[in-house]
Amino acid sequence: MIPMAIEIYARDAATGEECFKLLCNSQSTVDGILRILKDRFTPREESGADDSYVQRYMAAALLKDATPQNAYTPSEPYTVEMCASANKPQKVTGGTDTFVYILCKGWDTDIYEYAQRQVEIFQANGSNLYKVYNCPSTYTHCQDIIGDWKGLK
Repeated sequence: MIPMAIEIYARDAATGEECFKLLCNSQSTVDGILRILKDRFTPREESGADDSYVQRYMAAALLKDATPQNAYTPSEPYTVEMCASANKPQKVTGGTDTFVYILCKGWDTDIYEYAQRQVEIFQANGSNLYKVYNCPSTYTHCQDIIGDWKGLK
């Protein structure tokens, strides 16, 4: 859900913010994500349109088969490949903390077959819902695109 919320935010900030509010366990988590994404999708006047910090294709980089070499074109249907952490869920104050990883090829793929982008999820005591507690590795600088990004459908 995080990659799609990032993509929705890039298309429509208000709707994307609502998506993050539904996905995340606190407003401070939402605020932290949005602060970074705003910078990641908006070229700065002083940097120009070719600013490599701006990576509109970042959400696509988290999807199956998207690589810098294929201009972050994922296979269809869009799929997020994930795996659980080797660490077991931990009981913490107020609930259970679990780590999962998005497997993708937009980061460190010259070293590993897949990069692992960590997402920390939290399940409050008495709830059957898991909410995102932390996911900064999903919106850090991915490898620069090779070619022109055509966008997601």
